[in-house]
Parts: sequence; structure tokens; C-alpha cells
Amino acid sequence: MREDGLGINYTLHKIVSFREFITKMAKNQNVKTDSYQRRRILLEEMEELNQALVNCSSCTGKCCTFRGNSMQITPLETYDLYFYLQNSGQWNEDLMNRLQANISEFRLDQRPSTGAGHLMRKTYTCPFFLFKSHGCPLPPDKKPYGCLAFNPFEKGVKDGEACRSRLDSLQRREREEENETNKRLKEELNLIWEKEPIPVALLDFHRAVLALKLHI
Repeated sequence: MREDGLGINYTLHKIVSFREFITKMAKNQNVKTDSYQRRRILLEEMEELNQALVNCSSCTGKCCTFRGNSMQITPLETYDLYFYLQNSGQWNEDLMNRLQANISEFRLDQRPSTGAGHLMRKTYTCPFFLFKSHGCPLPPDKKPYGCLAFNPFEKGVKDGEACRSRLDSLQRREREEENETNKRLKEELNLIWEKEPIPVALLDFHRAVLALKLHI
């Protein structure tokens, strides 16, 4: 038996069953389940920039803080990140408390409607950002698409002064099949959102997975 950060015991086969379900669902929809493949275009472009010494190594990380970050992620992006954190032993009570504190600090659970079912995007400091030269500890193949596509456009950027999102790269990365995958994830996990800020998405995904396990 294992115990998660909320003190709920469950057997490993239940997680495996869930992952098998999602994997089969994605396969049936002709979507590659490999998180790297979904990000390959963005990662290859980042490597090309890095080879040209255009990177974030000298930057303060403004785009990861409340000064420039309002990143929202889909259920499929959340799936990639959540199970990475679970499988690497990083998903625990301390992390969940940190995510909840982040939500409270930036009031991410208090977003007024902008109409047509949309909520206002709020800026917040990413709960995984380590500041200064430490940057982001998440592996590139698990990062949100929007983070990977937000790059400097010249060498030696110090404070995000020459950075912007490569929208053309994001558009080329998009796959129609992923829309169906996100739809199925929402249905099977009873998620009511298309995108949410990272800490909100992760905690809600965790609650949904626990609920699923209780019914397996």
C-alpha cells in the first residue's frame, strides 16, 4: 500500500489502471502519449536558439513571476506534469501546501468572469520557479507549451526585455486530436475547465484522480 499527501491509502494498480485507461484513450484518438513528442517542435526550436546562444541563462526570470506570468494549462498538459511529479516522488503534502499557498497569495481562486464563460487571467509567480540562476526545475518535456514557446529574441537578455511568445510555433504544434483527448479527460475526470493556472489545475486534477480511484 502507498499513502498520498492527503493521507488516503491506495494500491499502485489503481494508478496503473488510470494511466492505462488514458493511454488507451489517447491511442484510440491517434494521439501520441509521449510528452516529448507533443512538445518536439517547441523543444527543437529552443535548442536551435540555445545553439545560437539565445537563451535565458542571464535573465532574472521575469516571465516566471507575477511581473509577466499568467500561464494556464490544459487537462492534457496537467496530466503530463501531474504524473511526472507523482512518479518522481515530488507529489507530497508539502508540494500541495505550496500550490495552495500560491493560489491564495495571488487569489487564483477569485477570478471574475469576463463573459461567455471565460474567467479573467491573473498574473502569478509560478510555484516551481526557483529564482535567479536556478530557474525552472521542471524537465523540458513536462513543461507547459506556453512556457516553452516564450523565448528571448536576442542574446544576453537580463530582465525579459526582448522576450515574447512564438505564436507561430504554438500554432504549428497544435493537433486537432489533442482537442478530443482533452475532451475525454474532462469527461472521465469530471473536470469543468478548459485551462487553469498551473497550481489550480494540478490540485483539481489530483482531486479528480482521487475521486476516480475511489470508484475503481
